[in-house]
This record gives sequence, C-alpha cells and structure tokens, in this order.
Amino acid sequence: MSTSSQDDKPVATGRKWGWGKKIAVGLAAFVAVAIVAFFIVLKLTGPLTEVADAFFSDLRSGAIDAAYGRVSGPFRRATSLEDFRRFVAGQQLDSIHSTSWGSRKIEGAGDGATGELEGTATSRDGSVRSLKITFVKEEGAWRLQYLNLAPVGIDSGTASSQVPEERELIGMTHDIVMAFARSVNARNLEEFHGIISERWRKEQDVQALNDAFKAFMEANINLGPLENMTPVFDAQPSVDDKGWLRVSGHYASTPSRVNFEMGYIEEGIGWKLGSFKINVKPVE
Repeated sequence: MSTSSQDDKPVATGRKWGWGKKIAVGLAAFVAVAIVAFFIVLKLTGPLTEVADAFFSDLRSGAIDAAYGRVSGPFRRATSLEDFRRFVAGQQLDSIHSTSWGSRKIEGAGDGATGELEGTATSRDGSVRSLKITFVKEEGAWRLQYLNLAPVGIDSGTASSQVPEERELIGMTHDIVMAFARSVNARNLEEFHGIISERWRKEQDVQALNDAFKAFMEANINLGPLENMTPVFDAQPSVDDKGWLRVSGHYASTPSRVNFEMGYIEEGIGWKLGSFKINVKPVE
C-alpha cells in the first residue's frame, strides 16, 4: 500500500540561465545579425564592384575608350578623353590586376543614387595603393564619378593625399581668378561658367552668375593687372569633413587688395571649382 500527499507531487521549475550564458546568447545573436547585414551590403554593392572590375579589365586590355565609356556624364565633362588617357598612363592604371574593397556603401535609389568603394589596388609589379571610387547611377546604370589613388598608409579620402601640391594649387587658383577677370571685363560670365564644376553649373546658368556678380561688373572693376601677380594663401589649404578643398588668400595689389575664397569638389580625376567669393578692399 502506498500513500501520497501534496508534498510528494513533482514540482515544475523554470530553467534559470546565468549571466555568462545570457551574454553568450546575446553575442551570438549580434554576430548573426552582423553576418546577415554584411551579406546584404555585399549584395547591394555587388553592381559597384562589377563596374569597377570591368573598368580595370578594359584598361588592362588597352581598351581605354571602353573604360572611358563607363564614367559618368559629369566625369566626361570634367575630364576629356585625352586627359583621361594621360591620367591612366601617369597613374599606371592599366597595370592594376586586382582590387580589394574594405568599405562599400550606396545612398539613395534610382537615377541619382550614389555609391562608394574604398580599398586597395595591386599592380602587376606587386605594389599596392589605396583606392577610392565614387559612383552615380545614370539611366539605370552605375558609372564612375571620381577615382583617387594614394600610397598605402595614406587614406585615399584624407586631406594629405588630396590637397594638390602648392605650385599646382597656385596655378589652379590663378587661372580661375583670371577667367573671372576676363568674364567681368566682357560683362558676361560665360567663360567663367565653363570652368566651374558640373554640380555648380546645374545650380546656376550663365545668367544666374551674371546676376550674382552684377554689382562687380557695374563697378567696372578691372582685375587684369593681376595677370603677372601670384596669389598668396592666408591659411593652409585643406579638405574639410564634407570633402571640400578650401582655399583662401589674396593678391598683394595696391591701392586695393583682392581677397578670395574658393571651394573645390572632386569631379572626374581632379578638383573642380564649386564655390567662389571675391572682394576688393582698400589697403589699410
């Protein structure tokens, strides 16, 4: 004979996990999410790497025209085919046989969307350089918008690799000021409009620039005498956190001093003027 009581009944108890096991489960979940996100990014940016691979394949085979056909409209307007050929030869782009991408991103959707790849490029001689390519979507296809190479150890997106040498920057700045001077004397900023960035041209046509600098033209200010002078930078040219190359300075002219501020943006294979301020003040 057996008897039982309420105390003899089995009691169900909940499973208790220690903090260590909870942390392990949390980390596992985080890693799983990260892996999924990684593969999503790979899939989304796959078209960018395909365009980049095809671009360098064209260059290796000597099909420079075909490679040039993979760049964007603004790139072509900023960089002629002949300039592109010189850039390919000077940078030995046709010797790049492999690329590795450490950073990938896409922003937006449809035409106008942008993308970016950053990583390294390895040439046939074994040398490795940092590489950055930006893309824009045009008529449903991804096209190269900008390309920059730098020695390994220097980020291709940093100021140290992107700021031109002082001599080159002085020449760029002086050419812009003189194009502006000739346009002002002609009472029409068509020539000046032709050298600014594609982005700026989309925002302002020639008439809009004429209106913006109307007071300058009406004052009959002649900047022609600056032709044989050299611009002086008031601060070290640098690239800001938005990717703009900022330059400010003056011409040591008398009795009035000409001051300028310029902002350059990356288009094609170099810097193009994206903003411009100029004023003339009596020397104190």
